Amino acid sequence: MMSLDTEIACVLREIALRKRVYPRAVRVNRMTQAQADHEIATMDAVYHRLVALQAQPSLFEAPSPQKESVP
Repeated sequence: MMSLDTEIACVLREIALRKRVYPRAVRVNRMTQAQADHEIATMDAVYHRLVALQAQPSLFEAPSPQKESVP
């Protein structure tokens, strides 16, 4: 299983690639601007979902000890 950091880095590379490649694909009518925008937005949504998932506490890690407050 890949780490979330690895997956996030991969998604960021893919977004950058799409932003470089899709403008030409649109110019040569390989895809519409709407398709390009949709594909980039979809991968951006994947990125944000992975980042949100990474921010959640793990179900498998022990909770960090909390200091007791004195009343």
